[in-house]
Amino acid sequence: MLRTMARVVVLGMVIGAALLAALPVGAQAIRCDLTSAADFVERGQSSQNTGDYTSAIDDFTCALELDVENTDALFGRAYSLQALGENDRAERDYTALLELDPNNPHAYNNRGNIYYNRGEFNKARADYDRAIALDNPNKDTAYANRGHLLYHTGDLVGAIKDFTHALELNPDDREIYFSRGYAYDDLGETEKATQDYLDWLSRGSEVYIRSTPNRLQSGIELDLQEGWYYRFPVTVGRGQMIRAQAINLTDPVVDTFLFLFDPKGKLILWADDTEDSLDSLLTYTATSDGEYTILVTHAGGGSYGRFELTVKVSNTL
Repeated sequence: MLRTMARVVVLGMVIGAALLAALPVGAQAIRCDLTSAADFVERGQSSQNTGDYTSAIDDFTCALELDVENTDALFGRAYSLQALGENDRAERDYTALLELDPNNPHAYNNRGNIYYNRGEFNKARADYDRAIALDNPNKDTAYANRGHLLYHTGDLVGAIKDFTHALELNPDDREIYFSRGYAYDDLGETEKATQDYLDWLSRGSEVYIRSTPNRLQSGIELDLQEGWYYRFPVTVGRGQMIRAQAINLTDPVVDTFLFLFDPKGKLILWADDTEDSLDSLLTYTATSDGEYTILVTHAGGGSYGRFELTVKVSNTL
C-alpha cells in the first residue's frame, strides 16, 4: 500500500484572529501558573517536543489568554491539537491564523492535511497549491502532500511530477522514492519504478538474521520497524518455482512488501498487497540456476509489527 500519511510542518511563525472564540472549551480550568506569554510558549514547545501535546495545548492556551496574537502560541496549539486528532479545533486555529496572515505556507499545508484526511480533496488541493505558490522553506513537504492527494484521486502523472519536485528540493527524502516508484509501477513504467525502489531500499537499514532453507520453508517470525528490511538467499534451479509469503501477526497491521533479485543482483519482481489484505505474496518461475534473493520490508500501510515469512522452492507442474 502506498503511504499516504500527510506531513505536518512543525513551525510557528503566524498570527491569529478571533482567537478568543477559538479557545478550547474549559480553558478557564487550566492552571496558568506563569506570568509571561513567552514563558508559556517555551514550556509548551518543550512539551510538544517530547510528545506531551495535552500539556502543550494548555500552555499555548495560557499564552493566548495573555497575548491573543502570540504567533508561536497559536501555531503550536493548532499543531498539538492536530497531533491528538482534534482536527476541528486545529482547523479553527489555522483558519483564524490565515485570516490575518494569508501568506503563511505552513498553516496552509497543515490545514490541507486536515481536509485531505476528511476526504475534502478540493479544499486540500487549494491549500497545498497555496503552500507551494508561497515563499516556503518546506515546499518539498507541500509537493509531497499534493502528490499523495493526486495519486489518491487517480492523477498518476500529476503525482509523479509532484514527487519529482519534492525530490529535487530534498533528494534524501527516502519515502518519496517509494511513493514515486509506486506511481510509476501503476503506470506500467517498470524500469523507472525499479530504480525508485532501489533508491528507497538503499536508504533503509538491513537487519541481519541467520536462516536456513528448512527454517524459511516452515516459516520464520520477524519484527519490522520504519526503514528496516531483511535479505534471504534462496538457491533455485531453472524451472523451479519460488513462492514467498509474508503474513501479518500484529494489530495494528504491519504492511509487508516483498522483492526478488536474480542471481546477478538485478531486481526482477516485487509484490505488495494481496486482494483482501496487506499481506504480500510473490511467485516466480526461475529462468536460470543460481542464488536468488528474497528481500522483505514494509510498505505504507504499517511499518511496525511482527510478521511470518515463508519461502518455498518447488518443481512446477
